[in-house]
Amino acid sequence: MIDSGARDLVETGITALGAGSCDIENLTIGPSPGNRDRAEVLEFLQDAYNARGALVTGPAQVFFDDAPGTYDEIEAACHLLGEVSVIRRVPGALHAAAPRLTACTRAANRILPAQTTEILILGAGPEARALAAALTSDMCHARPAKVILASHDALGLNIARQRLKAATAESRLEIRHVQSVSEYDRLLALLPPDSAVILALGPAEADMT
Repeated sequence: MIDSGARDLVETGITALGAGSCDIENLTIGPSPGNRDRAEVLEFLQDAYNARGALVTGPAQVFFDDAPGTYDEIEAACHLLGEVSVIRRVPGALHAAAPRLTACTRAANRILPAQTTEILILGAGPEARALAAALTSDMCHARPAKVILASHDALGLNIARQRLKAATAESRLEIRHVQSVSEYDRLLALLPPDSAVILALGPAEADMT
């Protein structure tokens, strides 16, 4: 049995794969998957009869690889986020995708007014980074003058620096490593009128609340 949230995620993944009605096989590669686990999954997709693709519900960064020969096609969103969360198999080829960017763009468009001036994102996990990428790359209706990514998750912030800084205007994305409640309070106090705060915690940030 799986809960409703997991079921919704699987159904969304099946839709992204264009798989229609099909059997689902769970390939367990955790809790800390590495290159060997990734190679086993890719080999399964290449060799298994009628395999349609894979939905990565764990650390999607493990499946990102822009080396020639790993994937036959890799979306620009994968490079921007440094992750692959959907792998589609087409005849003789594997296509890598990162639909998290599109999902976060749609979410931002639903909740943020177009006139939002600044946005403080609390978190540095995959969703937080995807939101920051969408908001600082003019993918959303809102075009804030500044987006602040704030967290105590040093690893997540480093990924953001490596991936997002090169693709966004330096003045629009601010990455802040904060370690105390008073630092969060100060960031909140400095926000101008018509700003927004988004809570987008990753797996390493449960204690931020």
